[in-house]
Amino acid sequence: MMAAMSAAILPAPFTMVLLAALLTGVGALNTGPIAVAGLVSYLVFSGLDAVTKIAARGQAPSSA
Repeated sequence: MMAAMSAAILPAPFTMVLLAALLTGVGALNTGPIAVAGLVSYLVFSGLDAVTKIAARGQAPSSA
């Protein structure tokens, strides 16, 4: 959870995964789920950002 939320907000998912793994002191085998959570959250929020930009570009300006 520590890596997933920070990787979603900041554009540095690998750094957040390593930071969370080193701070909690988990081993190499337990770093895998942290990496998956961080990368998935980063990709989801990047995809949502891309979709909102495409949707905003497709809207016509309102006429007053």
